[in-house]
Amino acid sequence: MNMPKFSFDQILRFVLSLNIWDIAKSFVLFGILLYLIFAFVVVRQVNLMLDSLEVELEGLIKFIAWLHLFLVIGVLVFGFIYL
Repeated sequence: MNMPKFSFDQILRFVLSLNIWDIAKSFVLFGILLYLIFAFVVVRQVNLMLDSLEVELEGLIKFIAWLHLFLVIGVLVFGFIYL
């Protein structure tokens, strides 16, 4: 297997050409994606909890869980558009 050989100058040029803003943007969007997964888990857990318990505020609790999920989706869309 032939491995490509890179000179120190090529590596240095590549590192210096990286835009720190693009790297930060990638990390932020990845973090929001992870938080989106968490929001899906919250909705699922709330539904499971409410299936096993009878609570007066069942509708409000479900509404808050779904609102949280949609707000996270909105933040993710906002991040993709404006970051």
